[in-house]
Amino acid sequence: MKGLKRLSILMLLVSSIFMTGCDATQIIDMIQKVAQGVQQAMPAIQNVVNTFAGIFGNNNNNAAADNTQQAAQNATNTAAVEDDKKEEANVVTIDPNKEEVASATPNTNTATGATGNTIDAAGGTEAADTPTTAVATQTAAPNQTATVEVSAAAKKQMDDVVAYALANHRGASNGECFNAVWGYLTKSGYGNLQAWGDLPAMQSGEARHFAEYLNASQRNLDEAGLKRLDTTLNPPITSPHDPRIPKGAVIVVGPGSYGTNHATAGDIVIKAADGRFVNDGPNMDYGTSANWYGKVLGVYIPK
Repeated sequence: MKGLKRLSILMLLVSSIFMTGCDATQIIDMIQKVAQGVQQAMPAIQNVVNTFAGIFGNNNNNAAADNTQQAAQNATNTAAVEDDKKEEANVVTIDPNKEEVASATPNTNTATGATGNTIDAAGGTEAADTPTTAVATQTAAPNQTATVEVSAAAKKQMDDVVAYALANHRGASNGECFNAVWGYLTKSGYGNLQAWGDLPAMQSGEARHFAEYLNASQRNLDEAGLKRLDTTLNPPITSPHDPRIPKGAVIVVGPGSYGTNHATAGDIVIKAADGRFVNDGPNMDYGTSANWYGKVLGVYIPK
């Protein structure tokens, strides 16, 4: 606006210079009047400019406010949509016409009972389809072996050796246990033991020699036609009273065990029943499962 005012005054001065026949005083008066008019008009012009500036400025501010409000509304709408999605994700639709499906993983923790029934780890009993000769007399924890697999031929040999021992024992344990048990085994055809001179490489002076020979290698076990139980079961057998030992098994314990007197010989017996053991006498005393102490050197049955 200042530039416009200066331009007007300059034009008037130029005009006055080129004017002829005019009084200089009148020219100056005219210039002053024009300048006063311009000065009086300036506030009005300024007001008009300010008015337009305010209008356009307000429009911009209003537009910005509208944009801000719209963005906030959009954010609110977006949050609402997200909440709806979360709620939908947490909704479980149940089809009332659909049957509940049980787990497809079978229970494989089974053990065969002494009666031929299959006992699962949870304690349920399921009848077996066919009889079995497996012997199990102890409930096992998971991953424990609670059964002893006994073939039909081995079962007969075990029954025969018990019957022969009970009918032919010498009446008392007189320190000749190995001699007596070896006779029971060879007379009954226990495993591959058919004659007195079988296993010629085995020492026979003390009961422990039987276990030491068989434990030395699988070849020796195969030669005798026997298999070892005490270390193949889990947990291992550590007492002659272990209920997993089947009737008719051969048990060898180390020297110093309950019921033994010799410093190095140990003892050997045939299990005739739970708590009953036969060697050269009908009732070798191993105490009870509660008070027995000592070391089991081996437990054997026919293959």
